[in-house]
Amino acid sequence: NNDQFVSYVDNDNGTLNIFFNKKQGIMTNKKMRQAVNAIVNADSVLLASYEYEELYVKSPSYMSVNNKNWFTEAGKESYNQVNPEKAKQLLEEAGYKGETIRILSTRDYDFHYNTAIIVKEELDKIGVNAEVEIYDWPTLIEKRSDPANWDILTVAFTLVTTPSQLLFFNPEYPGWIEDEKVYDLLDKVRKAEQQAEATAYWEELQEYMWNDYMPHVMFGHTSGIVATSKNLEDFRVFRGPIPWNTKVRK
Repeated sequence: NNDQFVSYVDNDNGTLNIFFNKKQGIMTNKKMRQAVNAIVNADSVLLASYEYEELYVKSPSYMSVNNKNWFTEAGKESYNQVNPEKAKQLLEEAGYKGETIRILSTRDYDFHYNTAIIVKEELDKIGVNAEVEIYDWPTLIEKRSDPANWDILTVAFTLVTTPSQLLFFNPEYPGWIEDEKVYDLLDKVRKAEQQAEATAYWEELQEYMWNDYMPHVMFGHTSGIVATSKNLEDFRVFRGPIPWNTKVRK
């Protein structure tokens, strides 16, 4: 009986993204990545994937909007541009000749599939020959490990507490970030002695990712729904480690 339950929205559930293959193929061209970013519409992707505006937040921040140490809108000028003329100009600068862009996705998670379909439709509008390849989740995991298999990949991430924990910074993660400036700034973030210094380096890194390098497109932050019995009091959604049965060593 639904009258016995109450629901909560977990605003820090994760992010919805598409990743570019930067190791092999046409998306190794930065102008191509920037062209895709210039046309895709975060509103369309998020609404198609999550149905209700209450279940997502539009933001260029790679970190949670609730993370006071790391939240930043650096690079927001390149977020959710929906600019077809700019996208077409970037395609021309990239020397795009109608090559097929393979979008790898799955129907095992509706938000993956819906993201892929919307992105294809938007690429169609600027003359990009995009094809969506759908696999079950285990097959997709296998396929994405080989850069010969795809150009764009739908990806969802859980949010983390510090930027160095972001999975896409692992050079072995599909998408394969290989950029000296990215890793130099990330190293400075890790080694900074004061939070203000670390935050400044992080803002510079996020701005570089959005405005120049463009390793992937992050559409926004997504939410989940948690339901509990009405008999439960003072419940709140908590994200992070819970140190059960711990104490300070003396």
